[in-house]
Amino acid sequence: MPLIISAPHGGDDYPSELPNRTNTSTYTVTTDPDLWTANLARAIRTACSNRYGRYPHVIICNVHRAKVDCNREIIEGAQNNTNTQTVWKEFHAYINIARQQVSNTYGRGLYIDLHGHGHPIQKNEIGYDLSDSDMFKTTFSTTDDNESTIHAMSERSRQSFTDVVRGELSLGSLLEKRGYPCVPSVSSP
Repeated sequence: MPLIISAPHGGDDYPSELPNRTNTSTYTVTTDPDLWTANLARAIRTACSNRYGRYPHVIICNVHRAKVDCNREIIEGAQNNTNTQTVWKEFHAYINIARQQVSNTYGRGLYIDLHGHGHPIQKNEIGYDLSDSDMFKTTFSTTDDNESTIHAMSERSRQSFTDVVRGELSLGSLLEKRGYPCVPSVSSP
């Protein structure tokens, strides 16, 4: 199946050989886990199997975010600890293996990096590797398109990049039509 799902902050293991991550003068560390993302990834895998008879690639970091953050650059995510760097590198190696298998088998696929959030607006947030300030733009620039995780998909689309992100046929709008509030979408650009 040409689908890859990762959950970098879903782990609850606290290996004693890995130090807790700490704030530095360069960055502030976030150690809260993204609750239920590992369970959600597994549930999606099961649902795909039940519906399509095939499994997506699922990569979960089982180590707690207090120990490693696989969604940051290695310097911040592993904080120069050799054992933690190994965990970080293995997580990314599994993603790369899955990407290569999907590419070799299907030519292209979809990669979903699952996260949670703790703010009061309860909507599914679809990031596309666009910043908060980018999301408030009325129209996206070519630079936004080129830097987005859906750049290749938008190049194959007849729609503008803005419509791919939050138009009638955007992922967010399609999910909203099925009862799952999302941002960005037509109703929540």
